[in-house]
Amino acid sequence: MTRKVANTKDDPTVPFVTLALKGTDYKLAYSFNALALAERAMLWASLLKAQPKMTLEDAGDLLSSPLDCNLALTAIADAWTASMPKPETVDPNV
Repeated sequence: MTRKVANTKDDPTVPFVTLALKGTDYKLAYSFNALALAERAMLWASLLKAQPKMTLEDAGDLLSSPLDCNLALTAIADAWTASMPKPETVDPNV
């Protein structure tokens, strides 16, 4: 009997990244489904400030086509950038 490793944590073809936290190593990787979940969650999180009654399911329902997904990804990135504090300018003479 052969052991199935495809699409598991032991799959050598998956580009895992290791994250070491509190003495434990975690393997991180994104599948297509994981990326879709992350996109939906990021869209939902960015909608909440102006649409506080929006649910995660509502946000997911907004993404019904590849064009919707592309528009959402661009807007999510723009909202992320806009929410970051502006870098302080440093006087090189100080």
